[in-house]
Amino acid sequence: MVVKLFKCSLFLLFFQLLITSSVQADGLFYGNSEEAGGTSSSTSSKRDEELFSTPLSISIITAKQIQQAGVTTIAEAMKMVPGVIVREQTNGQFEVHIRGFENVINGATLSNLNSRKTLIMIDNRVVFDYFSGGIFWDTLPISIDDVERIEVVRGAVSSLYGANAVTGVIHIFTKRAQDNSSIKASMMAGTKNSQVAQLVVEKRFSEVDIRFSGLNEKRDRYQNRYFNFTEREYQNSDLAEIESGSNLHNDSEQAVNKHSFMLTLNNDPLNLFNYDLTLFHQESDVQKVHINSGDIPLTDNLSNTDGFNLKLNYGEFSSRFSHHFGKQETMGFPDFTYDTEISQVSMAYQIKYPKWIIQPGVDWYKATYEGSFIGGQRTLLEANYMLRMEFNPKRHWRFISALSYSDFNAPEDNELNYQFMTTYQLSFDTSLRASVQSSSTSAFMVNQYIDIEFTFPNDPSQRIDVKGDKNGRLTRITTYELGFRHQLEFNNFIELEVFQSEMDQFTSFTIQQPVVIDGVTITERSLENLPQNAVQQGLTLNWLYEEIDWNINTFITWQNTEVYNQATSLLHGSATEDNYNKATPKYIAGVNLNWALTSQINLNMLSNYLHEHSFVLQQPQGTKKIPSALYTNLTLNYQHDEAMSGYLAVKNLSDQNESQHFYTDRLEPVYWLGFNIKFGN
Repeated sequence: MVVKLFKCSLFLLFFQLLITSSVQADGLFYGNSEEAGGTSSSTSSKRDEELFSTPLSISIITAKQIQQAGVTTIAEAMKMVPGVIVREQTNGQFEVHIRGFENVINGATLSNLNSRKTLIMIDNRVVFDYFSGGIFWDTLPISIDDVERIEVVRGAVSSLYGANAVTGVIHIFTKRAQDNSSIKASMMAGTKNSQVAQLVVEKRFSEVDIRFSGLNEKRDRYQNRYFNFTEREYQNSDLAEIESGSNLHNDSEQAVNKHSFMLTLNNDPLNLFNYDLTLFHQESDVQKVHINSGDIPLTDNLSNTDGFNLKLNYGEFSSRFSHHFGKQETMGFPDFTYDTEISQVSMAYQIKYPKWIIQPGVDWYKATYEGSFIGGQRTLLEANYMLRMEFNPKRHWRFISALSYSDFNAPEDNELNYQFMTTYQLSFDTSLRASVQSSSTSAFMVNQYIDIEFTFPNDPSQRIDVKGDKNGRLTRITTYELGFRHQLEFNNFIELEVFQSEMDQFTSFTIQQPVVIDGVTITERSLENLPQNAVQQGLTLNWLYEEIDWNINTFITWQNTEVYNQATSLLHGSATEDNYNKATPKYIAGVNLNWALTSQINLNMLSNYLHEHSFVLQQPQGTKKIPSALYTNLTLNYQHDEAMSGYLAVKNLSDQNESQHFYTDRLEPVYWLGFNIKFGN
């Protein structure tokens, strides 16, 4: 299958070359505007380079594009990226996946729908959560106005950034002080009691630049009803929560209540010795799909985090030290309240020769969690020993390899992650690339250490015991990819990527036969290895066209995922079968159209399409079919001058009144009004 895929892909690539070889181009750029062409990428190969030459599938979202699209959250900005699946759970709360691989374990729990295979970073700091693996967007201590750019890499890059970069990386770069002395206030208000306010203060001195930003965000849900898994209908909150015997929410109407601040201090990054220090704090109370509730999908989650991130660079030597600590709480689930501390250290040194670049490095992580669900305090340790090498035999030909040996304290088995890539620039406007990549996840607290006994409040004769396995194996993926970039004209760009991914070494909590002890029926769920593996083939086409007053970026991804030896249920000893995975949409598409009506007025349309798909979970959660849907956002921006601007936006325009996730809120149109004012220069 891999050979056929590659032959077909190569034929398409070279056929495109033949029909476009006579086209001349004035310059090379890549992104949704020419602004992106001047931005170098550092995520896909872990060194700065022009986007056109990057060896992997990468997209960049700039601050300007975010402002034009009227985006209010970082997760929402992912709608502008090819190959990324974005689902809104409730107002302002999203779930984001790169290329899918969702719900590949038949009959898994609700929490398994969370994205566990995409790594999130802020300024090179990993913000992945080690609770059960995943992305807690609500705990990020930054706002959308803090974002300088976002680099999204599709593919397995654990060899560069450590475990959990299985299907890709979302790397957020934040702003630094640009003004000598200024104060900027941003205020956004929308329907559903949506309010976002941010204050930014910047000051530049001769030896240090300082930037402070503070955020206050509140939103209400689209509805104040919840889907009751037992009754199979949406009900008022007091009825939907009867079975749990617990209070699951502070306020059933509230979706988000978040406060955060960030302080950065840095000197000139071009200095021989340069430093960058960030201090941050966030606290939030949000409703989202997180804990595996047997009653309703949304739970109320409280979080607070404090920490710092320090980068010290001298010449070709780079280092980073970070530490953050906090507390996570889910209402109605006291066993899953926990304190956490995560420390990270990274060091690398780049050695340059005429045709070689060699970069050894080491990353070290320590994640300590304390909670009753793991029997007290537990620590996960991870050390990644990395080596990146680049060889340039000819001017337009590059070979790149990256190796990472991951050493864990749990499980005992270590992992070797790798990437082998080559890029060849056929001409100044055409490049080809090919790669093979292999990555693994890391250990998670729930999988490795969970040890709880849960007795049903309304039926003390029933008990569920959940047991983890310290040496449970880690899920692994190997991806083969071909890419083609071509600039038809100076304002007309096309990119094609063809990929095949093979994922195996799955684990899940299987259900053992019940036993009766002293009149109590005990059902144990223990972590076990699963025999299944999943294979995904796909293709992404990305097209960009620009004129002086307008530009359009449209993209589409087709994928097909097959699961082999899939257990028919999570009952221990269940039979296996081969199935087509219906949880990842077969088609994911988007259009981002930007039109400068005048020098001050700009109109943006952002549309996203998700093909029909469905989830199959354990009972009583059951199944959920999500119909094909197109959602559109319209934003009108007005730039009065450099100091004042504003916008009007309407979001979630669609012919569907349906939830995008597993029986979460049905989406509704939301109307926004925003205003920015800056004092100083």
